[in-house]
Amino acid sequence: MQDFVSRHPLIISYGFYFVVFVFFSFWEFLKPRRAITVPRRVRWSNNLSLFTLNALLLQLLTTTTIANLAYIAWKNKWGLLNHLPLPSWVIFGISFLLLDLLAYGQHRLFHAVPAAWRFHRMHHSDLDVDASTGPRFHPFEALLAFAIRQGFILLVGPAVRAVIAFESLILIFSFFNHANIRLYPLLDRILRLVFITPDMHRVHHSTVWTESNSNFGFIFPWWDYSFRTYQARPAHSPEKMEVGLSGFRSPRFLRLPWLLAFPFLKKDGEAPPVK
Repeated sequence: MQDFVSRHPLIISYGFYFVVFVFFSFWEFLKPRRAITVPRRVRWSNNLSLFTLNALLLQLLTTTTIANLAYIAWKNKWGLLNHLPLPSWVIFGISFLLLDLLAYGQHRLFHAVPAAWRFHRMHHSDLDVDASTGPRFHPFEALLAFAIRQGFILLVGPAVRAVIAFESLILIFSFFNHANIRLYPLLDRILRLVFITPDMHRVHHSTVWTESNSNFGFIFPWWDYSFRTYQARPAHSPEKMEVGLSGFRSPRFLRLPWLLAFPFLKKDGEAPPVK
């Protein structure tokens, strides 16, 4: 068994992510927060096909994984953190926080720059928000995000274990943050002191620009609190708020060929104003 794990790490990783996805999907089925508007088979088949395409593309086009690059940076003393005389657990904590801050800043960048928004808006075009929406990104955006993280690792030199932990947890939190699940209000209020919750992140998928330009965080909400991009709730109730993009309401835009062509479609082409 141990030999199989060492020889097939990707199979183990994606198998684990599949189990997490099934878990949240089953929760959505048992206790949904909102009524769905598009059949799951239509959305899931295309969203998960896009996720698979992105995973294969990154594996084919990148010879160095993020974790391997972090190891190379550590071995060669590249990056600021690799020169600080601090305990390893402190470096781990700083590294993890900075990686999450990078994800927050990158997310705001994709909203602020019109050319980047044309790719990122595909993620926002989903007519329902559930666990399958989490990894639903355009391949070009996935590659650009990968390149930004590589540059960050070379400059900052985060701990290798922190990089591995973050890369694993961010996808799990992406399933959780987008999940169409109902949490008890008190539990939601307590959790969002430390983590992004589904009700918090769903505001970011609103068709109202002032709402979709809030709650940019991935794992921790502290960046939204600190940089004043936090919005507690939408103007309408979570059950009645409209998600997606106003200019793309046809279900045909949910299919894979349209998703890949999304950056080149003319409707709704302007980037929303960032707070």
